[in-house]
Amino acid sequence: MKEVYMQAIKKFLKPIIVFFFNLYFHSDEKSIAFVRKILRKENIDRCFISPQELETILATQVQDEYDFSQAKAAKKLVVFFEITPYRICGGQMSIFSLCKYSKEILHDDTAVLMSTIPGKYTYSHNNFFENNIDVCRWEQIRELLKEKQHVILHIPEVDIIHPETGEEVMYNALRDDFELLKSIPDLHINIMHQNIELMPPREKFSWLYSLTDNITITVGHKASATQQVCDDLAAPMHLWPAYYDLGKLKKIPLQKKEKLILLSADLQRTTLNSKIEFIKKINTAGYRVFTILNLKFQDFMRLSAAATAVVTFGEGFDGYLNNPPQTGTLSFAVYNDEFFPSKKWKTLPNIYSSYDEMMEHFVDDIQEFTTNEALYTDTISTHVKWLDELYNKNEYINRLRLFYKKAYDFYPNLKKRKN
Repeated sequence: MKEVYMQAIKKFLKPIIVFFFNLYFHSDEKSIAFVRKILRKENIDRCFISPQELETILATQVQDEYDFSQAKAAKKLVVFFEITPYRICGGQMSIFSLCKYSKEILHDDTAVLMSTIPGKYTYSHNNFFENNIDVCRWEQIRELLKEKQHVILHIPEVDIIHPETGEEVMYNALRDDFELLKSIPDLHINIMHQNIELMPPREKFSWLYSLTDNITITVGHKASATQQVCDDLAAPMHLWPAYYDLGKLKKIPLQKKEKLILLSADLQRTTLNSKIEFIKKINTAGYRVFTILNLKFQDFMRLSAAATAVVTFGEGFDGYLNNPPQTGTLSFAVYNDEFFPSKKWKTLPNIYSSYDEMMEHFVDDIQEFTTNEALYTDTISTHVKWLDELYNKNEYINRLRLFYKKAYDFYPNLKKRKN
């Protein structure tokens, strides 16, 4: 009975609370700090207003102040959708970077915007990593679409099919706007393929062809940029390698690093019990272990610089492997053909051929690396050199330009697919 009364009170009071939040509070630091203080009170967020609802209220006030004059005057509109399931991840950072540099290279007659997907929640800025991108809500984009002849929508693959629930996220979100999208004379929809394990098969995004025939795929990993992948997805495909400006990074020499090993929180490539045993071995060797979870990117980089090593249990060729060397810290991974750009990476002494090998040899290897500074620094230098060969800013910008000029890397062999 108590729960029934609580629900009745919530139903009555919640609109009043939301009204006053909208009326009096804005997304300045003082207001947000005050609201967070309120939310620490027991049952406030559970019974009256959730953190997502609160964030949406505050974000909407910021978004309502955006200046859309350039976007309204522009002949063309380019819209990037952020990754809905994960506010902080390598793919999200890549999308914000693509948005940033698209703004820089496209002409004044093209407006480039970032949007949350249609729905009841939104936010105005991603504070998990450094960026100056204003995030719009879909209602604002929708109004702009009504006046546009040329539109590009960039949709991350995880917004097509939610990787954890299997929900058809974007189909459900855009369903009420199908007629509006169909009315745009030159509508181009691009799916951002950033993880081959999360990329849905063609039948899962075939509904997009009811909106436009102009569907393309951009690929974030060189290993996935192949004719076979293009043929399987049956759409023009272009390589957009990941690039994110890390800025100036503090490096800490090996002698001053802490006896700390950082681990990614991923579990999809190993079991929890195996990971626990791995941590026990590292602890026995005298190292502390910290699992990276919900850290802001800047904090992760600072922690990486102080640590002796970072180990990824995720894609392998990911930010946990490739960002720490930029701070002078050695990182470790298990090789796979799906994400590593070539087999030469297997020759590095910090890359294992299997998780069993890593579990067995990591402790001995880290002891060898820390007692042989030349080996430690030379391995990092080779790693960084190879990364520089892959991720060149000029090449990255050039690939963006080629995409917007419709000069794609691969075109599907439709006859081969039919056979």
